[in-house]
Amino acid sequence: MKAIQLIAPDKLVLAELPSRPLVDRELRVRVVASCICGSDIKNVKSPVLLPQTPGHEFSGTVLEVAPGSDGRVRVGDRVTAFPMIACMKCAACEKENYRDCDAKKSLGFQLPGSFAEEVIFDERFAVPLRKAISYEQGALLEHLCCGYRLAKELVVSQPARDAQIVIVGDGPIALADVQALIAHGYRNITLLGKHPARMALASQFGATVMPAEASIFALIDVCILAAPADSTLSRLLPAMGEGSKVFPQTRIHDPQMLERMKASGIGLGRAFAYAMQDFEDVMSWIEEGKLVTSPLITTRVNLRELPEKFRSFVEKKGHIKVLVVAGGGD
Repeated sequence: MKAIQLIAPDKLVLAELPSRPLVDRELRVRVVASCICGSDIKNVKSPVLLPQTPGHEFSGTVLEVAPGSDGRVRVGDRVTAFPMIACMKCAACEKENYRDCDAKKSLGFQLPGSFAEEVIFDERFAVPLRKAISYEQGALLEHLCCGYRLAKELVVSQPARDAQIVIVGDGPIALADVQALIAHGYRNITLLGKHPARMALASQFGATVMPAEASIFALIDVCILAAPADSTLSRLLPAMGEGSKVFPQTRIHDPQMLERMKASGIGLGRAFAYAMQDFEDVMSWIEEGKLVTSPLITTRVNLRELPEKFRSFVEKKGHIKVLVVAGGGD
């Protein structure tokens, strides 16, 4: 099969790889569509494992099911995957908290991913696509789940629906956050961004948009870090007080920042990844029209062209989601 191989930092090649036999409970999926994630870009720059096939946001058709299958997924089914393949043995896995499994391995990082004609993974992490969900929408589910989970975690922390929410960043995750928060009934959402097209879309979704360097004088109840921006967070802290919360969807690099937050009584919310059920909920929201997907894919590229064009996607800021087309759709 054809697959993209990351063979060195910033070095992608199109390779012909053998199609390995399945072991118990695995699926072989013919990839139809796969999206480039910000974490893929980071992995290409600083690889977790070499050589490796990146990619974890995808959809496709089941080609083969290994012996020992529970029958939930069959040949011909359209699926995506919960890409954090957990151990299924630990206390977190027993509670189906797969994102908390310390032994999990992620497609595209520790395991071969979806920038390929085929991808193999444990059937227990397959998410069947509903009839109304297209292959392209299936490839968008994972990143939309990030926004959905953020909104769910925020609801649990119980800020009022009129809370002042600031989102730092205007990338795909930030845009998913805006849609999910609006769907949950939050209306006072300000997004700080740098890219006019993305900011315009956030405005269409219902957010107030401002340049990243803008000053905010109103009290901030919730700050969502959807992009690496320690300096921006530092600038926003004076507008936050006791009881305010920061939800980091990216790493806070400055340890002193956490100390400043603690000293000011600013809480730290959880915004990491998503749960298996979130995929079902997001599909429901798409069916109900609560989440819009058509404006999110701004560029399409064939799998074979990806090595030569990947760098341009990194350097040309303003893309929302780049869809890698492997073919094989019905």
